[in-house]
Amino acid sequence: MNEAATVEAPPSASTAVTVSDDIQSTLRRHAGALEYAREAYPVLETVEVANDCSRHLKNLKLAETEVASAKSELLNPVKAWIEKWISPTHNSIKAAIEHCDTKLLTWARSEKERVARERAAAEEAERKLRAEAAARAVAEEARAREIAEQKRREAAEAERRRKEAEEDGNKRAAAAAAAERARLEEEARAREEAGRQEAERIRQEAAARAPTEVREAEKPAGYSTRSNWKARLAPQTAENEAIDKISMARFGLVREPDGKLSFGPHGYGSHSERRELVAMLSLNLKAASSKAKGEHENFNVPGLEAWNDVGGASR
Repeated sequence: MNEAATVEAPPSASTAVTVSDDIQSTLRRHAGALEYAREAYPVLETVEVANDCSRHLKNLKLAETEVASAKSELLNPVKAWIEKWISPTHNSIKAAIEHCDTKLLTWARSEKERVARERAAAEEAERKLRAEAAARAVAEEARAREIAEQKRREAAEAERRRKEAEEDGNKRAAAAAAAERARLEEEARAREEAGRQEAERIRQEAAARAPTEVREAEKPAGYSTRSNWKARLAPQTAENEAIDKISMARFGLVREPDGKLSFGPHGYGSHSERRELVAMLSLNLKAASSKAKGEHENFNVPGLEAWNDVGGASR
């Protein structure tokens, strides 16, 4: 702990409490007050006894004031000593704890937000990469088909020349045209297959790319956060509106656009009645927070919402 700041030290001797003779006399006179009252007034059977008990009660109230004054006389110096020497240090430590806890919580939140930002950026970059790869693959297949179609058109032209050569009786020309048609058709098939293979390679390469490493949140040694779910009014919902919604949900009621009430799709009955909402009708946020602690994101109370008021825990 930092001892740089020097403060006045408290007296080394203990603070003595002096019990005066008057206080001792007061304590002796009123000792056993309860035993005496029980013995003197076990039952008030007559008005005379009741009157006597009433007078005794007045005396007891005076005695209570006297003893309370004696108590204050003894305690006030001790309280003053505590306020002067202990409370400032105690309050300083509590404020320092709150300060450090706040800073560590801020750090934890900022790290969580950083990880979320970096992960979102990495996922977006990977999405773009996959989209670009898919577009390249489609373009490659399209180019392959275009070239293949051109080859097939040339093959069709060769087939036309072959038929003409056969009709003219030119066997050599017909054979050459047939060979050219077969070559062009094979080149078309080969080009389409090469296009499909290249497109598949592009897709697989994008799919096999290792995801971008995101540095995990760094946690200070010896410090952790804990979930602390609570309930609060939902945004733009007044307290009376929340009570109204809870009251309706209690019996499965819904408000129609014209303002009239009707039963929900399940109708009224034990299967749709939500008895656990009875405690919410006075808008007991403490009870709602207890419900939120158990249900977290599944917290379902109309007009309220669950929120995680993260706190710090040292170990």
